[in-house]
Amino acid sequence: MDISVIIPSKNRSVELRRMLATIAAQTMPPHEVIIVDQSAGADEAACRALLPGIKVIYIHDPRITGLTMARNRGIRCASGGILAFVDDDELLEPDYLAELQAAYEAHPDANGVSGVVTNYQRPPLSFRLWYRISHLGPFFDVRQPLYWRAQTERFDAIPVSRLGGGVMSFRKQVFSELRFDENLSGGCFGEDVDFSARVGKLFITGKARLCHKHSASERSGDHWLQLTVRSNCYLAHSLGWKGPSYYWCMAFCWLSCAGLSLLNRSRQPLRLFYAGRDDARKDLQPKTNSSAL
Repeated sequence: MDISVIIPSKNRSVELRRMLATIAAQTMPPHEVIIVDQSAGADEAACRALLPGIKVIYIHDPRITGLTMARNRGIRCASGGILAFVDDDELLEPDYLAELQAAYEAHPDANGVSGVVTNYQRPPLSFRLWYRISHLGPFFDVRQPLYWRAQTERFDAIPVSRLGGGVMSFRKQVFSELRFDENLSGGCFGEDVDFSARVGKLFITGKARLCHKHSASERSGDHWLQLTVRSNCYLAHSLGWKGPSYYWCMAFCWLSCAGLSLLNRSRQPLRLFYAGRDDARKDLQPKTNSSAL
């Protein structure tokens, strides 16, 4: 049950150091910490200094082109029985790793366990209604209400159908056959759902908690409508979800964008829809295999 923590990072040295300080303060230290740094310059000495007594594997490679490739690189180096993935702009509560392990012990059949982000804000009622109507079947994410509860409630592990990238963990044997999709580059929208939905037997626990500080560095500035269309198109094709729920979701998103265009007398909302669709097509195009990096 030793836990390997894998942290992809790019151009966030300040945020990464804050994250590592919260790992050093864990009540149950990790077996090892694997940092996959895609920044132009290395920061190895500072990272190691923040984790005294903890095995650190520091990989510096600016050739890595995105989050999925960085995660796969870290997986190849991991030796723990559980691989936990966190983002470099998160802050873990002191018992985060201990609570992940407790969830695996309570559910021996679990292939993956997620913690929760405690600083997600409950969206307006209008958005919640829009999301509930537009996202049906496999596109509906039951985790969102759980995140809203996480601010005040430490709930026990419950089954879910997908895990979120910055709070997910998996048993090591999961990776004997699966890897993250390296066709994606940059922030890799939808990669966490694409991977975790293939795994099955997933749980989320409200006792493993962290705060996501959402650094502006290396983050997409695309509109949420564009990102929604992009990720749903990608998931529909990659996971075979191209059924009635998908076409309903795309039609509802298009109608929403068309309505906003009419309301604002601007074609920009409709451009967001088509931009998201085109981004997804690029995500799905085979790229040169970079797994040898």
